[in-house]
Amino acid sequence: MTTYPVSEPEMEHISSLSSQVTTRFSVSTLLLGLASSIWINAMFYTQLTPIAYVASLYLAPLLLVGSVGYAIGAFWARRNRTSAWERIKSDAEPVHTVAEAGGLMLTGNRPVLPGGRS
Repeated sequence: MTTYPVSEPEMEHISSLSSQVTTRFSVSTLLLGLASSIWINAMFYTQLTPIAYVASLYLAPLLLVGSVGYAIGAFWARRNRTSAWERIKSDAEPVHTVAEAGGLMLTGNRPVLPGGRS
């Protein structure tokens, strides 16, 4: 197993991007569902109320545009998260780990002495 040393600010940045991806995709899906629900309801009525007419003509397309905007933001955050991980993998020197029966023993550039000290 290979472990990469990651600084706390890098980890916070990656965690923030992961949260942004999840939140933006969730909001995008919500807005898409609201827009499609307005249009689907309008399909089954021959005579729409004035509010329903305005919602299907103006609100639903606006929700659709918002949904696309949040999806683009989610893809942007996902791309930045991936590039951050690739930068960490290329810049950091990996630490190889060896699993023992008694737990996890980290080994790196220094030899491990008996008793687990390095």
